Amino acid sequence: MKRITLLAIAMMVFTACEDDPVATTASFPTDDLALPEVRTSLMLSSYNPSTGYLSEIPRILLADAHAGAFTQMSLVNDPGNPLYSAISDSIAWNQPLAPAPAIYLNDQTVDPALLFDAVETASERRPLATVNHKVTRTDTAWLVDSKVKFWKDTINPGFRIETYMTASAVAKNHTAAGVNLNLNNTPGVVKVVNDASLWDVNIESTVDSTKIITAVNDTFYHQNVLVKNFNQESAWGLGFDEYSPFGQSLSAGDIIGTSTTPIRHFFYRPESGEASAYDPGYEYRVGFITIIWVQNQDTFKYEYVNSVMTVLN
Repeated sequence: MKRITLLAIAMMVFTACEDDPVATTASFPTDDLALPEVRTSLMLSSYNPSTGYLSEIPRILLADAHAGAFTQMSLVNDPGNPLYSAISDSIAWNQPLAPAPAIYLNDQTVDPALLFDAVETASERRPLATVNHKVTRTDTAWLVDSKVKFWKDTINPGFRIETYMTASAVAKNHTAAGVNLNLNNTPGVVKVVNDASLWDVNIESTVDSTKIITAVNDTFYHQNVLVKNFNQESAWGLGFDEYSPFGQSLSAGDIIGTSTTPIRHFFYRPESGEASAYDPGYEYRVGFITIIWVQNQDTFKYEYVNSVMTVLN
């Protein structure tokens, strides 16, 4: 009953904005979404905002070398930090994720020095399922419509899908909001100038020696910090039987997330005035990552299957 109520609210949000040319398209949002047989890696960063460069440098280098081959979320697990979200604790405990600056790739902690090889190896494996999504912005919410294709026959009651919202914020003293997101001043890496954190080092590409990815005096961002998930009752979302008549008995070629089996998640925008909207009082760049999980029936741990991420400008 909870799911029916949430979907009803989502449809109200969707239809209330008839002037939005994207939201009122005649076709279903996922109609043109491609579902390639590709396994995307998931990089979870145990993130300490005071020393965020320890997590950000590996992410920057990996994004340069393997763009599109991975998705990433930063998990802040310090309740005293303004970027903390309780949902991060649930995910970090499940992995389990070691304290910052640990990196967890797919289903294990990985040494940053081995990160590139680990992503390459993972991408060579045939995926169990592929997921893609489309994000639509209305006057009051972001709607995330997902589409999934299974590549192998499987029967498992533990398959779930969830969308998470991330925020990327400038590392500075947001005085109007009363929130200081500056890093510790670390000469040669990060410096604080005029109450804002700037890079104090050139980060060079590992694949093109002539390319500087991040330069001295570039603004530092706390990237892709996990702030919310759609399903307020579980960090892992809902089972596929909530969206599809296939239940949890899935066959190679099954596609879920069409007009007849919609998978719609939504997040209220600050402009909506809704109490559940993420509104820290300062500007941020929003991102959405949709993840397929499966619960291991022996360990009860949720294991990673596949994901897709969209970051809005």
